[in-house]
Amino acid sequence: MVLLGERDEDGKLKTPHTRYGIVKNIGFIFRKMWQYRRILILMYIFGVLTQSVMRYLWSYIGKFLIDIVQAQANTPEKDLQPLLQLLLFTTLIEIVSIGGNTIIQNRVHYRFDYVRMKLVTEKNDKVLSMNYQVLEQPHILDLHQRASNATGSDWGGLGGMMNRSFIMGAMIVTMIVSATTIVVLDPRLIFVLFVAMMLNYASQRWSIHQDKIHFWDKTSLIRRKMNYLERCTQDFDYAKDIRLFSMKPWLLEKQAKELGEYERKYHKSRNFWLRHSFIYSSTSLISASVMYYILITQVLKENISIGDFTLYLGLCSAFSSALSQFYENFGYIQQDSMRTDDYRTFMDFKVDEEGEYLDIASLGSEYNFEFRNVSFRYEGAEDDTLKNLNLSFPAGQTKEDENSIIVILKKVGVYEKLASLKNGIDTTIFKHFDEEGIEPSGGEQQKLAIARALYKDAPVVILDEPTAALDPIAEYEIYRQFEDLVKGKTAIYISHRLSSCQFCDKIAVLAEGIVKEYGTHLELVNKKDGIYAEMFAAQAQYYVG
Repeated sequence: MVLLGERDEDGKLKTPHTRYGIVKNIGFIFRKMWQYRRILILMYIFGVLTQSVMRYLWSYIGKFLIDIVQAQANTPEKDLQPLLQLLLFTTLIEIVSIGGNTIIQNRVHYRFDYVRMKLVTEKNDKVLSMNYQVLEQPHILDLHQRASNATGSDWGGLGGMMNRSFIMGAMIVTMIVSATTIVVLDPRLIFVLFVAMMLNYASQRWSIHQDKIHFWDKTSLIRRKMNYLERCTQDFDYAKDIRLFSMKPWLLEKQAKELGEYERKYHKSRNFWLRHSFIYSSTSLISASVMYYILITQVLKENISIGDFTLYLGLCSAFSSALSQFYENFGYIQQDSMRTDDYRTFMDFKVDEEGEYLDIASLGSEYNFEFRNVSFRYEGAEDDTLKNLNLSFPAGQTKEDENSIIVILKKVGVYEKLASLKNGIDTTIFKHFDEEGIEPSGGEQQKLAIARALYKDAPVVILDEPTAALDPIAEYEIYRQFEDLVKGKTAIYISHRLSSCQFCDKIAVLAEGIVKEYGTHLELVNKKDGIYAEMFAAQAQYYVG
C-alpha cells in the first residue's frame, strides 16, 4: 500500500495506491450494478445458466443417443420412438438456451457499459470536487490518469471486471456439473486437468504481475503526456500559435518520442506473455494426451461402454475448456482488479483533501476579509510563495437588481455582437457541441469571463489578470466602468499590468512572498525609489510618445 505523501528513495512523491483484493473488487462491482441497473443481476444469473447448459448438454445427449441406437440394433422392432422423443426434448432445451443466451448477450453488455459510464461520472464528480492545489500535483495527476485508464474500456479495468465475471460464472457452473460425473469414473482425470490448470495459472499470474509493474504503471505518465499533446493539437486556443510559430515538427517530435518509449515498454510486456504461451501450449498437449490414455484404457478393459466413453470424453472436454477459460479469465480479472484498485484509490481519497466551498452569500451583507500571518508553498518548491501575509479588505454591500445579463454584456462591450447573431445571447460558445457556435477571439473570451463573474452577483469578485488578452483601448474601456461594474462589491484584482491598478482603492505590492508596499495609486506612484513607481514608469513608456 502506498499512502498519500509517501516518497521514494530519491525523495519523489509516490503515486498513492491501495490493494483492495479481487474478492472486494468483485463485491464493489456487483454493488454498483445493483445501484445503477438492478435488472443486471437477474440477467447475469440467467445468462450464466444458459451458457453453462449449452456447454455440457450434448455430452449427455450423445451418450443417450448411442445407448438407444445400440439397444435398438439388437431388437427386431427397431422402435425409433425413444430416439425421436430424445431429439425433440433436446431441441426444446437448445432453443430455450440459445434463444435466452442470445437475448442476454445482446442486452447485458451494453448495460455493463452503462454502469461503467456511471462510474466515469462518479470519477468526474470527484475531480470537480477536489482541491485544485491537490489535483495539480504530478503524483495525483498520475493517480487520476490510472483511474481514467481503469474506466476507459469495456474489457479492461472496471468494464473487464463485469464482463469477465459473467464469463467466469458460466465456467464455474460447467466445471461443477462435469466434474461431478467425471470423478465417478476416474478421479485421475480431474487431477491431471487440475495440475495443468495450476501450472498455466501460475505462469499467467506472474505475467500479469510483471505486466502491471513494467507496463501499466510505467506508462501512466507516458499516456498522460500523449493525451496532453493530443489535446494541444485539437484545441482551438493553441491552433493559431501552432501554425504561426511552425510548431508542428516540434509537437510531432514530442509525440514520436513518447510513442517510442511506449513501444519499448510494450515490447517488454509482450515478452512476458510469449513465455506464458509456450507454457500453456505444452501443458495443454500433455494433459490432453494423458486424458485420452485414461479413457481408452477404460474402454479396453470394458469398464465403460461406447456411450459412456462419449459422455466422459465430452465432459472432459467441457471441463478442460471451462477450466482453461476460467483460469485465463481469472488471470485477466486479477489484472482488471489491480486497475480497479487504481480507480478505488482515487475515489477513496480522504475527505480533508477535497475542496470545501464557502457560500459567501450566506455571510450576510457586511463582512471583512483578513489574512493573518498566512504562508503558502507549492508542492516541491524550496521557498514560500507567500510569507506571513497580513492584509485586510473592507466590506462591500450587495441585494441590487441592475445586474441583468444584458446590462452586464453591454458594459463589458460584447452585447452588440451577440445580439447580431442568429441565436442572440443563447448562442453556444465554440463549435464543440454546436455547429452554430461561435469562435470568440481571446479578448472576447476575457470579456465574457468578466461578464460571467459579474452576472453571478456574488458579494466578492476576484479577478486574476482579467484583461491580459485585451488591447489597451479595450482595457481602458473596461476599467473606465470598473467602479460601476463592481459597485457595492468587494473586488480583489490581481495583475502585472499596472495601468489598471489606478482604479483600485488600495494596492498591495507583493515581492519575494511578502507585502513590500501598500497604499493608493497616487501614494505608491509618488513614492521615491518605490517598487510600484518604478514598475509603473517602466510600463508607461510604451504608451506615451
